[in-house]
Amino acid sequence: DANRGTGWIEKITLRHLANQSAGFEKQGGYESLLFEPGTRWHYSDGGPNWLAECVTIAMQQDIESLMFQRILTPLGITSRDLHWRPHQNRPKTIQDYRRCEFGSGVHANVDAMARIGLLYLRQGMWKDKRLLSAEFIDEVSRPDPTLDGLQEWSDDHGDASQHYGLLWWNNGDGAIEDVPIDAYWSWGLYDSLIVVIPSLDIVVARVGKSWKRNQNENH
Repeated sequence: DANRGTGWIEKITLRHLANQSAGFEKQGGYESLLFEPGTRWHYSDGGPNWLAECVTIAMQQDIESLMFQRILTPLGITSRDLHWRPHQNRPKTIQDYRRCEFGSGVHANVDAMARIGLLYLRQGMWKDKRLLSAEFIDEVSRPDPTLDGLQEWSDDHGDASQHYGLLWWNNGDGAIEDVPIDAYWSWGLYDSLIVVIPSLDIVVARVGKSWKRNQNENH
């Protein structure tokens, strides 16, 4: 109800939810809007979790089943390699479909992560079959132009709006020295990473404990 009073709900787009500019607070439940959509950048589980619910309703299928049907099973990934935990922040179902989070909740081994990275490196192709469009991969792998110049709500992620795409990070602004500007990566809990570098024909998958960093170090 508080969010409806702002007049901002109707302005939120799927892109806002996918590029962290929708304005929701950090947690992945039913969070308050901090700013008008598209006017700031703020890393939040709330936005991607709303995106997951939009996909669930549109496809009339829970996200985990949809991903296995369309992407994961063709990649040779099984439920032993990857699974979603029950939703931690919202009711377990939506319109009788199981809720799955985009903001968190995926558990995967390093082999599954590497296979997903290889699919992206190959521009969405796997064994001569297209699983993802090349246009989508391009959108994911580079800075989202709609974020250009947006100020972060907080300074926790080092001018992130200049090197963020659609739920993936990238080095499109050259912020990381000695790393190719075409590098991009998914970045999960405990510094779990899928790194794709097309110019070097490299995919790197990393799991384990978080790297030690200075308390005030930007991500």
